[in-house]
Amino acid sequence: MSILSIENINKSYKNKSVLKDISFSINEGEIVALIGPNGAGKTTLMKIISNLLDQDSGTVKICGLLAKDNRVDYLSKFSSIIETPSLYEMLSGYENINFIRKINNISMEKMNSILKFINIGKSINDKVKNYSLGMKQRLALGIALINEPKLLILDEPTNGLDPEGVIEFRGLLKKFASESGMSILISSHILSELDKICTRVLFIKDGELVEIEDINKNNDIQIVILVVENPEEIIKLIQEIDLVDKVNIIDNKLIIQVDKNKTSKLISILIEKNIEYSNIEIQNTNIEKIYRDVYLGGKNE
Repeated sequence: MSILSIENINKSYKNKSVLKDISFSINEGEIVALIGPNGAGKTTLMKIISNLLDQDSGTVKICGLLAKDNRVDYLSKFSSIIETPSLYEMLSGYENINFIRKINNISMEKMNSILKFINIGKSINDKVKNYSLGMKQRLALGIALINEPKLLILDEPTNGLDPEGVIEFRGLLKKFASESGMSILISSHILSELDKICTRVLFIKDGELVEIEDINKNNDIQIVILVVENPEEIIKLIQEIDLVDKVNIIDNKLIIQVDKNKTSKLISILIEKNIEYSNIEIQNTNIEKIYRDVYLGGKNE
């Protein structure tokens, strides 16, 4: 079932195009990463989904609903934490979440289960101004989850967290998604963390959706990197090998994508064809490697 459906979204500021014909969907229970350098359009897209900005054209549907048709129902289907959590600093954590509970007519039983889930402990009675950033993030997540949204939107949710806080936050997201079937769209620059929780990745570059990768599928793929003298000549021989899924040239390197169960056979064929190389490296795919291919031309920067 499609929870979020985006079709041909365009957005410009002062004649500068920020989003260009963005289209994708997120199914129930998926954790999808939205990745791109600063200024790529990630936050703008999340604000459009959250109905904080209007797009120039295109449609956004959450659970089949358009905001313009029934804004109240539309807003009830999702929660978002975009950039720094907005909390009442002079109130306690308990008073913050209880205020949201009351205006949404949520039961005390539900709120108590959320408090147990975010695990702030006795600090829930302290004023939020005395919280660490990690505690604020967990409280904000609890507030976002209290109305059981179908979609959770997170923009750089681990900014400023120490390593322990990042690990805890990651665990909370995975646990809630697996237990409730909630869909999550998350943007972060910490690619190694996204690798651990996301099933799919959307790359945005200069406002365009340039590539979508299935992370689960990539678990079966390896990258074989050959350093050669004449890559333009050798690439033709590589392309003739049926085992190879994809091959590119970056500088003097051949970047070969292959099923990891066929890597050994590929190397044997390279030897049979007398393909000479000065170095060979075998890598398992992950988001960081894909990011380098998409944005840096494969360079490790």
